[in-house]
Amino acid sequence: MKGPAVIICRHLIYLTTSHTTEKVTYSGNQLWKITNDNKTTLKLLKTLAKEKYLTLWKLNAKKIDAMVDHKHLNHVKEKLLENNQKYEVSVEDIQKAIDEANPKPQEDLDERKGYRLTWNHYHNLDDIYDYLNYLEVIFPTICTVSTIGSSVEGRPI
Repeated sequence: MKGPAVIICRHLIYLTTSHTTEKVTYSGNQLWKITNDNKTTLKLLKTLAKEKYLTLWKLNAKKIDAMVDHKHLNHVKEKLLENNQKYEVSVEDIQKAIDEANPKPQEDLDERKGYRLTWNHYHNLDDIYDYLNYLEVIFPTICTVSTIGSSVEGRPI
């Protein structure tokens, strides 16, 4: 479940930082995987997106990911059923997934010296890299950060 949360967070961070400075919430919004099995699927989804019932995220030949606005869950469901479209809910509450992926600092860490990374929560890759760089600065005689290769996604290892 954490994999989709990372994708969701990065997409939502882009949306919120590039369009507004107000706090945006996605409480109740859901991520749906819709089977792309005929020519009308994409046309229907583009129409629903244009009418602001959902936001298209990821499209491929077999599946389409869409964030469905919580106010329109029933309407979108009805439209998909009318058109014999199959779907599954990937994330029940997008805001909850975002909050779980980006936990608020715990009060017990407020007085803690050093880095505020814990092993109790998921941390994104940038947080992990920052932590490794922190360790290198704090323990320069025993810790060195170096790149030994690249992942299949082209990220340094």
